[in-house]
Amino acid sequence: YRCDHIAESLRFHGLRASVISQDSPFLSRSVDSFSAFVFHRTSRTSLIGTFIEVLKAKKKTIIFDTDDLVFDADIFRETAAYEAMNSFEKKQYDRGVGDELLRDPGLSAVTTSTKFLAERLRAFGKPVFILPNRLSRKDVETADGILSRVSNRKASERNPDEISIGYFSGSTGHDRDFSVVAPVLARLLDEVPSLRIFVGGPLTLPNILDGFSSRIDRSAFVPRNENFENIANVDINIAPLEVGDPFCESKSELKFFEAGIVGVPTIASATRTFRSSISDGVDGFVAEREDE
Repeated sequence: YRCDHIAESLRFHGLRASVISQDSPFLSRSVDSFSAFVFHRTSRTSLIGTFIEVLKAKKKTIIFDTDDLVFDADIFRETAAYEAMNSFEKKQYDRGVGDELLRDPGLSAVTTSTKFLAERLRAFGKPVFILPNRLSRKDVETADGILSRVSNRKASERNPDEISIGYFSGSTGHDRDFSVVAPVLARLLDEVPSLRIFVGGPLTLPNILDGFSSRIDRSAFVPRNENFENIANVDINIAPLEVGDPFCESKSELKFFEAGIVGVPTIASATRTFRSSISDGVDGFVAEREDE
């Protein structure tokens, strides 16, 4: 989202853009090929430190980008995402990813995905610009192909009384987010015999759902096009988060538009980002309390 999709958007506007990994052996060769360099959630390793000094000497534009609160080590260490990491991964986040670059006087600007993150990043004294996450052209083409197939399949193969709720974690460390909605799902599964739950991606199901395992379908990571297909096969997409938690408040609206592009409505926790992106009751729903 923050590299390939934004590079694609730049190309739509006639600019030349390329994406390269921070540990690529060809990184240094790019210095004279571009005028601006965007570092997305990049740690200042010795290689990156040397590279940045070369860019500064050549008066290149240096931009830092992030779509998470990973630059604040104190906050990130309290998150479920950090808890789920192994010791090597945790070491990479000990000082906050991007903190050193954000404090570098050679940094020209910062880009980020949400207003909440922008407010936090302005504390570093650099111009901050919000670039919302967006789908790619390939995503839209994939969705167009899925919509007609799923529509026909739902009409011909699905039990009209069956309802499916989907949760797509996307990455590890979302157990706390899911626990927000687990008691509601348990109650609904008990009250509605035709209800099924679909969980895509890594997630440890809370004990409260143990008695409903036969009605909970699981999927490991799949290619992106298959993920859109899985989303399209559910009736309701849910995006639970811990409202008020800084790390959760920094999350973008991508779970809303990933489902929306294949015609599936989302019920999301009422974080600031979801409240601003979803017109409640029109193109989705935002929920503040358990009954909602």
